[in-house]
Amino acid sequence: MQLQNMNLRNDRLNTIKTGISSQSKISDLRNDPIAAAHSTRLKSNIRHIERYDRNIANTQAKYAVAEGYMSSGIDIMQRLKELNVQASQGTYNKDDLKIIASEVDQLLGELVAVANGRDSDGSTIFSGEKSNIQPFETLMGHVEGKDGVSITEVNYVGSLSKNRVEISEGSYVKENFPGNEVFWAENQSVYTDVDASSYIVKNDSNININGIDIGITEGDNIHTIIEKINKSDVAVKASLDPVYNSLVLKTTSPHQLMIEDSGNSMESLGVLAPNNLEPPNNYSSSARVSGGSLFDAVISFRDNLLKGDVDAIGSQNLGQMELAFNNIVTTQAELGSLDERLNLRSDTLALNRENYTNFDSTLTDIDMTEAIVEMNMLEFAQKASFSVAGKMFKTSLMDFLR
Repeated sequence: MQLQNMNLRNDRLNTIKTGISSQSKISDLRNDPIAAAHSTRLKSNIRHIERYDRNIANTQAKYAVAEGYMSSGIDIMQRLKELNVQASQGTYNKDDLKIIASEVDQLLGELVAVANGRDSDGSTIFSGEKSNIQPFETLMGHVEGKDGVSITEVNYVGSLSKNRVEISEGSYVKENFPGNEVFWAENQSVYTDVDASSYIVKNDSNININGIDIGITEGDNIHTIIEKINKSDVAVKASLDPVYNSLVLKTTSPHQLMIEDSGNSMESLGVLAPNNLEPPNNYSSSARVSGGSLFDAVISFRDNLLKGDVDAIGSQNLGQMELAFNNIVTTQAELGSLDERLNLRSDTLALNRENYTNFDSTLTDIDMTEAIVEMNMLEFAQKASFSVAGKMFKTSLMDFLR
């Protein structure tokens, strides 16, 4: 019995010494299974919070860079608006308008540079998932009324994808802003000339509009297709032209409309061409596509200045410039709202991390004062036991040699 008690005290003494060295009272699951289970869950929650914190920090860093480029774009657009208002008043002669056109041409180049901006790692900001390429390509050529070559066309070649990051369990925010949304001026529309009133889908397929799949089923008619498009998450409104019974697609916010089809429904309806070209170069030649980018608006403004077309400058270009300006401002405001949401989420995560850490500390941290007192008492009791045992069992080497 005495030996058993000594072994138990020795085990307890070892446990306390381990706890003191590790500063934890749970050195083994057997010490306190319930507390150990709670601690494991709490530590897992803390690790998740740390991952969410990293996601938030990385996303806010990207937001800061994107906001800087957007601010530069807004400043340029503000200057272009001023020039547009001045040129539309009819007080300048053709030579004066050409001088303004020269400044507009320089500002156009600056806008392209902003749209193709990169972060400190060299990744492009507004190219969607294709962060290793420039999102906007320029075509150069001769422009009537101007010497040399100038930008005649600017095309988006980035992706439509919006990366999403998790900032808490099941909660996500978008990480990037594709350039064909940020640097767009007008809502885009696609008008077809095919009578779709009797159209029936022959095979199941998927229509992909701006990265969102819309499934259509064998037997669907044009009204069902329109309903499925309008009920999807894509920012597009589908309708049937009341005169020609043809399909009409219009974006509900300024951005470029890109469409793909795993089957041939969009081809049969006159939206897409029978080829394998990538959007937006896959529209049917008979489809009428309208609604341009910010760059289209600036190029049109410059060309009208060179032509001396004051009427177009005042009626057409002034409205386009205002739409383009408003779209960048709106996008920047959205970015600001998302950044504020991340700030609030970060504060909540910090509070949760503190609570979890304190609770885990309550469950697992050892009371050093209490542990040292108990260790000293056990050591004293163990020494006393050894002393008593030594007197009770006076065994010597001679006892083993008899």
